[in-house]
Parts: sequence; C-alpha cells; structure tokens
Amino acid sequence: MSHKIFYRIANNNDIDLIPLFLKEFFPIIGWNKKFIEWEYFNNPFGKAKVFIALSNYKLVGLSTSIPIKMKMNNKIFDGYRNQHALTNINYRGQGIFSKLLFNNNNYMDKYTELNITFPNEQSVPFFIKTNWSQVSLIPLLEKKITKIEKKSLKYNLITEFKNIHQDLWEKNLNNRLDILCSKNYLNWRYVFNPKSKYTIFEIKNQFRPIGFIILKEYLSKNKTKIGHICQLVCPKNYILDAIKFANNFFYNLSINNFSIWTINDANILIKYSNFKKVSLKNRIFLYRSKKKINKKKWNLSMSYSDVY
Repeated sequence: MSHKIFYRIANNNDIDLIPLFLKEFFPIIGWNKKFIEWEYFNNPFGKAKVFIALSNYKLVGLSTSIPIKMKMNNKIFDGYRNQHALTNINYRGQGIFSKLLFNNNNYMDKYTELNITFPNEQSVPFFIKTNWSQVSLIPLLEKKITKIEKKSLKYNLITEFKNIHQDLWEKNLNNRLDILCSKNYLNWRYVFNPKSKYTIFEIKNQFRPIGFIILKEYLSKNKTKIGHICQLVCPKNYILDAIKFANNFFYNLSINNFSIWTINDANILIKYSNFKKVSLKNRIFLYRSKKKINKKKWNLSMSYSDVY
C-alpha cells in the first residue's frame, strides 16, 4: 500500500515521537526521552541533525547524525557521526531510506568537512552507492582471559576528566586522526552518559599521569559477560601494560573475554598479548569527506560508536 510521505528536519515537538520509534528497533536498549536529550542536545559539540519521514503525522523513518569534531595535527574538522538510518517495516519499499540518506548526505556535503558511520549489513550498499568511503572492516580483536597478569604501572580510579586528560590525549595522538577529546566531551561521553556505565582509570608511571583507560562490562545477547576497552590513551611503549591491567580488571569480575578496536596496534596485541582477530561480516567503518584519508591515520576505537 502506498502512503504519502513528508520529509523535514525534526524539531523540538518531535522529541516525544523518537524514543517510541527507536524502541521498535532497539527494544533492549530502552531508549527514552532522557537518553534523547543527553545525546541530541547536551553534546558539547552541538545539537544532533535529525531528518525524519512522516505519514499522517506518524514517524515512519529517520536519519540521525550526532555532531563530532575530529583533530589531526593542528587541524580540526567539523562533522557528524551518522548513528541511525531507519525505516518502519510497514513502510519499506517506498524509497524512504534512500530519501532520508540523500537529505542527510546533502546537508553534510554543504556544511561539514568530515563525517563517520558504522552502517549494518543491510545499509552498507546504500552508503557505498552515495559516495561514503570505506576505511576498513571493524578491526575487532578479542582476548581470552586465563589468569592474572603482572603489570608495572599504577592505575587510579577517577570519576571525572580534567584538563590534564585532554592534554594527555593530545600528546599521544601522534599525527593520527581522532575525535577531539576535550575535557567537556570526555565527561559528556563517559561520565554523564545515562545509557552506559564506564569505569575510568588514570594511568601513572612513578606518580606521573601518562594516560587513561576506559573500560566497560557488557552483557551479550546470549547473556554472556564481555569486557570492552572503549578507549586507551597512553604512550605506545606502555600499551601492553595497560592491556594487562584490563585483563586483571575483567578477571576479577569473572569475565572470560575482552575486546578492543584498533588499526595501528593490532599486530602488537596479536603478537605479544594473545589477541585474535574477530570477523564481523559486512560491518564496515565509513567516512564522508572531500579529503581522502589513509587508513592508518585513523585512531579508531570503540569510543567512535554509540553502542560501546
């Protein structure tokens, strides 16, 4: 059955419609108005851009992009992370998804410099056809926890990020491209996040802060507990020690496996820390920009995704 569809940018009056719509697709996450307000309006980088499709005032599709700033060397790029591109199952086959993505892409091309997304396997072809560029498959590594491992550095639990943590992120960026980890962004993303709970540790070497590590306990669909290293910032020569700390942290929570995303450090973790590559079929990290970016320039981590 054909329906007359209207397209526009969402406004404040549409906020009550969005949680109910998202719940159709993500019933376990339990989207509510509090989540929407935190992610769409409280982001220190700006407000979300949401393109919606309506049929007789009913929300039947949306494309949501969360603002981000990315930095490489001294250059800051403004853009968005496309988070959702969804169509009500009863309204599919009418080109709604394509139209929403077209509107979203046009806005990005006109007003932004660099955008990222992690589409699912059904959506990937649409993004590729509309000139999103592929970086890589999701570089997921997983490690089996068998014992406590001996570490050397100190790890102190912290409950907020301060200027020093922003400085440490900048110091360890090493000419790579990453989401701008300002103090305000880090606190918004991890401390004030109403959807997920993170455990944050400052890494110290002889009482001197050298970085931080952000860990999360996750319950999979089959009710198995998994550990995530959502973000790790430290000098390269201390990465393996931080991995040992994460191993021990999750071991004490009776977790048997933990994972990390990394492009540049994958070989080190596989060779020296017994990580294994995990295949995620058709799960691809994409970006949209006039600028071509080398795969190895991306400092990709789980922190890029709203899921982790």
